[in-house]
Parts: sequence; structure tokens; C-alpha cells
Amino acid sequence: MFFLILTASILMSVSVSASTELGIGIFDYILSRTDFKDVTCETYSCNYVSTDRTVQMKLVRANLVQHITKDLNFMLDISFDSPLFKSGLLVQYYNNRNLIRVFIKGASTTIESKRKNEITTLKQWLENALSHVKSS
Repeated sequence: MFFLILTASILMSVSVSASTELGIGIFDYILSRTDFKDVTCETYSCNYVSTDRTVQMKLVRANLVQHITKDLNFMLDISFDSPLFKSGLLVQYYNNRNLIRVFIKGASTTIESKRKNEITTLKQWLENALSHVKSS
């Protein structure tokens, strides 16, 4: 895990366009091995906290204005905070299932995911978050 965190912190310093696919892969690796036991939901949002408290997610359903003007459906705000690695992502899911935008916290650019493997990975994150809602 130490090697993974060290690699991720190095990749975050590389240019965003070059590291986007690798960054999503690293975040996917971390999320797929994270156990979210603490899930609390309100009307249009859910908060997830990992058992070790290093990963936090917030799933929010877009409000009516965002839904109508931006065609936005869900937003998944993910924060990673460990002693060696601190970063985060804001993933915006649109009603067009093939449009997902990723904002890397601390970076000034937006990544519009167009590659099938990236879209598949990001859709799995949403499905996983929604499955926790259904089971809680």
C-alpha cells in the first residue's frame, strides 16, 4: 500500500492530461480495496467513510436547476487523506451516460472522459456507491 500511495503522489505532480488515465486507475485501485462501513444518507445525498477513515465520499443527486440547465444527474466527491497521500476528485455524471467529467482537486483543468475504459471505471464507482445506498 505504501508503494501505491507513493506512486499516486508522484503521478499527481505530472501533467494532468498525461496522468489522467493512470490517476483514475490508481484511484480505482484504492476504491476497489476500500471498505465503506459508515454510510449515512439524507434525502438527496449520502456520505461514505472508509473503516480506516482515509477515504471519504459524498454522493449527491443534482438539484433541479443543475438537472435542467447542465443535464447533470449525480456528483461523486471523493477525498483521500492519509499521512502520505492527500488528493481528491469530483466526478460529475450527466444524463448522457457517455459523458462524465472529472475534476482533480487542486488542478485547474477538467477532464471529460471519452475513453470507454475510463467511462466504464467511473460508472462502476457510481454503481458501487448506489449499491451501498440500497443495502443500508
